[in-house]
Amino acid sequence: MKITRTDFHLYRNEQWFQFYTEFKRLAEIYPDLNIGELLTLFLVVYDKADVALEILRRSDKTELIGGADGKRDHTFRGFADAVKSYLNHFNPEKRQAGVQLEIVFNHYGNVNRLPNDEETAAIYNLLQDVKTTHAPQIELLGLGEWVEELERDNLIFQALTEERNAEEATRSSLRMIEVRREGDAIYHQIVERLEALMVVNGDEAYTGFVHELNNLIKHYNNILASRKGRAKENEE
Repeated sequence: MKITRTDFHLYRNEQWFQFYTEFKRLAEIYPDLNIGELLTLFLVVYDKADVALEILRRSDKTELIGGADGKRDHTFRGFADAVKSYLNHFNPEKRQAGVQLEIVFNHYGNVNRLPNDEETAAIYNLLQDVKTTHAPQIELLGLGEWVEELERDNLIFQALTEERNAEEATRSSLRMIEVRREGDAIYHQIVERLEALMVVNGDEAYTGFVHELNNLIKHYNNILASRKGRAKENEE
């Protein structure tokens, strides 16, 4: 009898901890698995993970940063659309100004697709171009408000990111990635021990535990598959 495998690297922190919470519950329901010393090590790491995750919850600015990034993405798209709207303007001078600004936007491309830090730098550079070399075109087309709004959004995102980085630098030495690595190693040892015991002693004493564990793993593997499917749809 085999225990189903799963890729813990794909689990988000909350999912990972919830899986191990369920695993801990199963181990308590089935106390005669002969994994005593490994289970003791697992419970120590589980408590460390609980602490590490709570630290992340208290100081995490992910939601705020995500909102700020969405806001500046929206502003960037609006600014780009505003420039594009002048490409067919009836006034030749304004049309030419639109063409010149469109060249700048084409040079930087869709910055919203860049990693966050690279997007911050690209927007900064684009803004320097339109505020200096192309300031006359911005003034002619009345796009100064877009420049100010995008600059404000970019600065807010940058400030939130810097605050989060400063918090992370002073956090507890308990790092979630380290705890997860330690917990996964012990879990895999437990799985190997159980499968070896089933070879030596037969499956009967372990059938209930393995059946419930495999159902749990199937549930989480389905969640991962569903998330992967949604991500693929969004890319398309």
